[in-house]
Amino acid sequence: MKNYTHCILTVMSFIVVTSNLGAAIVTYQISDANSSVSSSISPIGSGNFSASTLTVNGVTASASLGLTPPPDQGYFFFDGWSTGGIDTSKYYSFTITPNSGFQIDFSTVAYTLSSEEASTYELRSSVDTFSSTLATHTLNPGVTRDQNTFADNLSLGVQTVPVTFRLYGYNSNLSEGLANNDFAFGGDPGGDLSIFGTVSAVPEPHEYAVVTGIGLLLFSIYRRGRLPAL
Repeated sequence: MKNYTHCILTVMSFIVVTSNLGAAIVTYQISDANSSVSSSISPIGSGNFSASTLTVNGVTASASLGLTPPPDQGYFFFDGWSTGGIDTSKYYSFTITPNSGFQIDFSTVAYTLSSEEASTYELRSSVDTFSSTLATHTLNPGVTRDQNTFADNLSLGVQTVPVTFRLYGYNSNLSEGLANNDFAFGGDPGGDLSIFGTVSAVPEPHEYAVVTGIGLLLFSIYRRGRLPAL
């Protein structure tokens, strides 16, 4: 029984160490961004992973929007999106890489979009070489540049390799994109781009063996009638 107790405590310790509440692991502060000054945003977040800068591809940074009051920031807007269907050469992009010996279970990505006309955005990932859509959002702001906040669920499975996310924009050629600037864009309050999930150590083979062994042991004891039925 002493050995059994030790094994059970080992498994419980392993579960506690690797568990996480799924907090934001990386944030890109759109609230401090100004795309007319810089076409990239550095990540905020630390742990057993690394994150790339948030960049864009295939589009041109918008000129200053002349927001009032200053500072002229809180937007990551670009021109030159496809006016028709999706153009897979035009997108926002960032990559998150777990450190060696660690894994990431992505849960959600949250962000705010703003546009002066109807436009569409699709979120995809490198897990399936960007072939399927994780989420689609269509903006219909009318004559205002309202902020539209989204939280997309990510069902990617546990990842031990780099994962790149792309947010494709299309059906619009006006200046638009990621926003977090309440006084200029109206509508609901905006938000920064944040990625939520759990970062944990990759279980060692012997840890799987311990869990399996204890399960078989308890089942055997139960079958022999040494434990009461639940």
